[in-house]
Amino acid sequence: MKLIISGDNLPVSQKIKDLAEKHVGQKIDKHLKNFDQGLKVAWLKIIKGPRWGFGASLKIALPKKNIFAKSQDQNLLKTLTAIRDQAIKQIKEYKERVKIRT
Repeated sequence: MKLIISGDNLPVSQKIKDLAEKHVGQKIDKHLKNFDQGLKVAWLKIIKGPRWGFGASLKIALPKKNIFAKSQDQNLLKTLTAIRDQAIKQIKEYKERVKIRT
């Protein structure tokens, strides 16, 4: 999966990229293994807030469905984990709907 990462009030270092790829990209990619490689593109935006820590949003465009997850927490890892869990839940629901239609 191609994971495009951007930061707002936060420089996106190699450590942050590796953390996001490990905890978000690889885990979500396991649930999208039947999709074409060209369709596996996700946009992750990480925001550093002055008081509330980190916020992040994830968008994945699938055929006939956009997956969107958003979270915020004091800890960046917890934020990424919450986004991953939200996205995986939505992907599972999408795959079930596609199964029912076919």
